[in-house]
Amino acid sequence: MTAKNTIDSWGVVSRAFHWIIVLLIVFQGTTGLLRSALPRGTMDFHKSVGITILVLAILRVVWRVYAGAPRAVEGTSRWQSLAASAMHGVLYAMIFIVPITGWIVSDSGKRPLAWFGIPMPDFIPLNEDLHKSFEYWHEQMFWVLVVVASAHMLAALYHHLFVRDRTLIRMLKG
Repeated sequence: MTAKNTIDSWGVVSRAFHWIIVLLIVFQGTTGLLRSALPRGTMDFHKSVGITILVLAILRVVWRVYAGAPRAVEGTSRWQSLAASAMHGVLYAMIFIVPITGWIVSDSGKRPLAWFGIPMPDFIPLNEDLHKSFEYWHEQMFWVLVVVASAHMLAALYHHLFVRDRTLIRMLKG
């Protein structure tokens, strides 16, 4: 088990970043969608997890630049490689955009942002119009993330169940 990616598989660090961020996003989606039914204080935790995802996304990109990425699985067509690259680009963008729009929602609203109790910089003054606009965009970008992540998951399952290649296995166990 290697930490760094090889030409044929994802290393343990890349796989850890992938699955930890996936689990945190599932938590975020659940708490965001159920926010009105959850106990008071849950959204403060939601915001802290959002900042954590943003930090992990930055570290993940730095790691990806350092460790590289495996080449496409043998037999992958050119159009599939291009589609996969585009999908990964959108996924990475959404992993940044959703927490950043959430940060703007908090900053422009009446509730200060803290990361597990540690106050975060307040970049934007109170602005109700901006707050409402970014609440909308935060939710819309979340749904874009859901659609693209679902397509990503279905593509991995397609490769595993029908093409029977190592696309999914590489992210599960290297």
